[in-house]
Parts: sequence; C-alpha cells; structure tokens
Amino acid sequence: MPGRRLPTVDIHTLLLQIRSHPSDRAVSRMSGLDRRTVHTYRKWAQEQNLLQGPVLSIEELHARREQTFADPLPPQN
Repeated sequence: MPGRRLPTVDIHTLLLQIRSHPSDRAVSRMSGLDRRTVHTYRKWAQEQNLLQGPVLSIEELHARREQTFADPLPPQN
C-alpha cells in the first residue's frame, strides 16, 4: 500500500540485506518488498550514511527514521 512505512525492525533487516547485496532486485526477491520500496530505503540509507560503518541499534535507527524520513501524505479524495 503506498505511503506506508515499514516497522523499524523490518528496516533494520532490510538495511542488512542492502549492505550485503548491491542490487535492488536481489534484495526485493529476498525480502518480498517491491523494488521501488527497496530503492527508496537504499536512497534514504545512503543519505544518512547507514551503509558504512557499524550497524545502528534498532532504537537508534528508530530515532533517526523519525527525525529524517518524511511523513506519508494523507489520503487524497
């Protein structure tokens, strides 16, 4: 469903998969997520420098997501 965010635990798992696989298509096949969703989270992770260095804890990742990830738009009639 468009405009919905993944739970933080799922984002943490997705980031681990993105770190180990350079292809959005490969991550999409593994995770069952749409390729465009994987691309969106890869782009956000690159902007936040989350693909290098130590992996953030789930609590730190949640705080970062709340600070930086845009809220989804409300449904339009």
